[in-house]
Amino acid sequence: FSRDAVRHKSIPASGTCFTVCQISLNTDMWTDDQAKRSYVDVTAFYMENFQLKHAIIACKQFTAERHTAANISSALEDV
Repeated sequence: FSRDAVRHKSIPASGTCFTVCQISLNTDMWTDDQAKRSYVDVTAFYMENFQLKHAIIACKQFTAERHTAANISSALEDV
């Protein structure tokens, strides 16, 4: 998925995030074994009307060869 494709499908309608008082950000990485590609994403979790909601803030291909702390940090800074 491209960043724009994920963003348009996952972010709630405008205004929702601005009414939320507290959010929790989560990062995740995974590898598509078939395509041999790694990805990194940032997801926001929040409560709305007593229901847990989430929105994918960004998702991008992780192009660094090694999954070191420095490479992961650099990828997250680009998000």
